[in-house]
Amino acid sequence: MHGLIILTVLVAASAAVVSHAQEIDYAHYVESVQVVVDEGLGEVSASVVLQSTNTDDIRLPESLERDLRENERIIAALFTDADTCILGVVEEACVIVNMARVPEETNIILVQDGARNVADEYIARLNAALGTDARFHSVFVHHNDDQNKALGVSGIIIGYNTVSVVYTLPHRGTPQFFEMLVSSLLAPRIAEGGGFVDAGRILASHPDSTVTFVAAPGSIDTQMMLKVTRVEEQSFGGVVNPLEMLGIDEVVPSAYFDDGFYPLNSLVRVAVASGEGLAVSDTGAAVIPVSDGTPDDVTATGWFFDPPEGTLIRGTYLMGEDGVARADQTAITLGVSNGTTTVDGTAPDAAEFPWTVEVEPPTPDLVDGTAPDAAEFPGMSAEGPIVVAIIVAAGIGAAVFYLKGYRR
Repeated sequence: MHGLIILTVLVAASAAVVSHAQEIDYAHYVESVQVVVDEGLGEVSASVVLQSTNTDDIRLPESLERDLRENERIIAALFTDADTCILGVVEEACVIVNMARVPEETNIILVQDGARNVADEYIARLNAALGTDARFHSVFVHHNDDQNKALGVSGIIIGYNTVSVVYTLPHRGTPQFFEMLVSSLLAPRIAEGGGFVDAGRILASHPDSTVTFVAAPGSIDTQMMLKVTRVEEQSFGGVVNPLEMLGIDEVVPSAYFDDGFYPLNSLVRVAVASGEGLAVSDTGAAVIPVSDGTPDDVTATGWFFDPPEGTLIRGTYLMGEDGVARADQTAITLGVSNGTTTVDGTAPDAAEFPWTVEVEPPTPDLVDGTAPDAAEFPGMSAEGPIVVAIIVAAGIGAAVFYLKGYRR
């Protein structure tokens, strides 16, 4: 009924069975709480992310999704109420159609006219799908990656040598925009399913929160993500409590998942970027052993880390059969790493837990008119520690990471 994909099909293994004989299921729809601590900037961002590739879950009209995907120039369509979504936009929300430049557009006039001609084909249908009434504002050519960092999206979506056609509408307030997008885009069984959507409502009520919707077409399907985020300037005191940062005591999976056991579809995730080596020293729940970056048992309840120490620490809390994450359980404490022990007491492998993360990301050619494939948006791709943290917050494709190499 939900277009479910059994986990073991994805890893070409026989069906896994938990102790009470339920199958471990996996759905296209993934919900997560995501907290990013950037010690260098003195910033903490807390997000609720709802994402899917299935238009039955996030109801972008199939004809619109198909047409966006089949247009070789389109990189992404998005809505955001972030302040100054594009230079020159103040106290307004934006609907943006972002696309690659093409060689034949040899001057700024050709670039602007060509991009607008493409975007104008979609804006009426985007307005209808989102519940907006955005009007043309400007065409912006990106000569660097500043805007993707400002909006908290992958550089592949709004990055160097891309063109944004911007349409604007009056700002109504993030709570109103979040409800608008929930009612317009989310299937009723998700919109009315409680859990992470309710957590998003609480987060959206903060006056400094923002909401973003992104549809990023790939060669086969479209990654669709609704995210509400709050960024605070604060020094890092060594303790991260993601649910406390959202202002909630606990979070449970959506009622969408009531018909099965979906341990990889409702997650609490943390990323901590630091200029010095840190290590996880204490957690409010059990630590799940990890092999090759993958938890040994996804049916368990507790934290797993990949890596648990270094200049970038990433942790994921699995609810397991408990089916709930509570604030006291999701708190983690970090201290200065001595390079000899990890949270489970074992010696870390230097190759597995590098002190610095400097992995080169995939770089699609944005000039030749080809759109990047969804596989190029891994939730754990890296462009240096800080941008990794931004991508982790975005969460595009993150669930696939946890399926890789899964073992019981």
